[in-house]
Amino acid sequence: MSEFPFLSERHLAMLRQESGLSEAIIQARGYRTVTDEADLIPLGFAPWQRRTPGLLLPLHTTDGRAGSPLYRPDNPRVVENRRQKNGDGTYVQRVVKYEQPAGEAVRVDGRLPAALSVSIG
Repeated sequence: MSEFPFLSERHLAMLRQESGLSEAIIQARGYRTVTDEADLIPLGFAPWQRRTPGLLLPLHTTDGRAGSPLYRPDNPRVVENRRQKNGDGTYVQRVVKYEQPAGEAVRVDGRLPAALSVSIG
């Protein structure tokens, strides 16, 4: 059994290698893989934001409490800017790599408990 039972191997590797996070940080932050879109409903994600599977990224307020999460779907949605066209007549597109609950304001991710602070030297 994995030491991170709530994370897929792909998401665990992404957090370790691509993000450079230690196991202690991964554990403390509460990252988890979401495979059922129903898990995203109570968190406030709209139907178009519930693409599974994906990685749920809990955010913390500046005083260390849990805030609204971000969600990174493995297959992110692409949106068109209907006000801007490319030279070939198609609309400019952008990938929505991270989703936040519909209607939520953008938040700053706060600190972790002091016991997990990392010294930079």
